[in-house]
Amino acid sequence: SHCLSVDITSPFMAAHEGGDLPASFAASAPLDFVSEALNALAHRFESRLDLVLKLTAPWDLLGGGDDATFDAMDDLGTALAACMRRFSDRPIAGLLLETARTEALTADEIDAYEPLISAARHYGWTTAMALSADRDGAIASVALDLDLLLWPQLEAARIPSAAGKPAHGGGLNDDVWSALSAPPQGGSALLYGAIPAAATPETIVSITRALQG
Repeated sequence: SHCLSVDITSPFMAAHEGGDLPASFAASAPLDFVSEALNALAHRFESRLDLVLKLTAPWDLLGGGDDATFDAMDDLGTALAACMRRFSDRPIAGLLLETARTEALTADEIDAYEPLISAARHYGWTTAMALSADRDGAIASVALDLDLLLWPQLEAARIPSAAGKPAHGGGLNDDVWSALSAPPQGGSALLYGAIPAAATPETIVSITRALQG
């Protein structure tokens, strides 16, 4: 891979002990941790890999149910945008917004996420969304200014064709990384996936070599 995604949401959520969730994304301890991690990664990989900030979408952070109102998602989106701004001077290539949605995003979600995408555009970053739980291609499009729309659990043959922007990607699902199905070859879609925790290193190396070949 030529990209390394850095999940900057998890450290803040791990430090969150209840109370105002948006305010937790300004907490000093996780901010310092993420800052140091990005500095180390930039020093190690700059000019070799593109660093991408990965954020969990507000709908997911709120648990998806009745708590995911527009106001709550909007407040979280604003907090995430402010958090992201802290790292805008680093050599970041893109923003990856990840959601476990398995049906079309609502207008409220789109409105709440727009500031994040706009901020990334302002910094000159590539914008992407990963539909991490959509195994059937139920979400055919997302009304955001995205460069990439990704289905990590969708078979390569089922990735919707893309006539222009955003480009579509996926195909490297859990079955591929578990060697239950062959790595996809060819095709017009960008190959993209997330290696599951249960995958064995030997299998990952074998699949990676097959893809490079």
